[in-house]
Amino acid sequence: MSVFLSRALAGVVGVVAVAGLTVVAAPAATAATCSPKATVSQSGSTITGRGHTICRGVPGGEPVTISDDEVAIQRVDPNTGVWYTLANGVGVTTYACLGTATNTFRAVTPFRTSVTITASCG
Repeated sequence: MSVFLSRALAGVVGVVAVAGLTVVAAPAATAATCSPKATVSQSGSTITGRGHTICRGVPGGEPVTISDDEVAIQRVDPNTGVWYTLANGVGVTTYACLGTATNTFRAVTPFRTSVTITASCG
């Protein structure tokens, strides 16, 4: 019985010939890399929170996918430092920010907390 292992293909694809049969073993697939994202922004009197997970496929494999995550907009109480949830949703949520008081907001998902923004509305 003859066994032949090509060094040129070792590590990429293993080829073994036994009694006229060829067995090809492909390398293990590389997993996609996923990154959770949380963002908060202001446009006029609207605070918007977004939460998504972005997965980049492997080269030559699956495409980029974006899935919506649960997301909440929170405001901090400046006296206690406690964050309070004002609005929540899936993927995107908004909060109507009325008044003129200066407040600090953030977006929170189960996987990530955004940077904060300060807005003059209440």
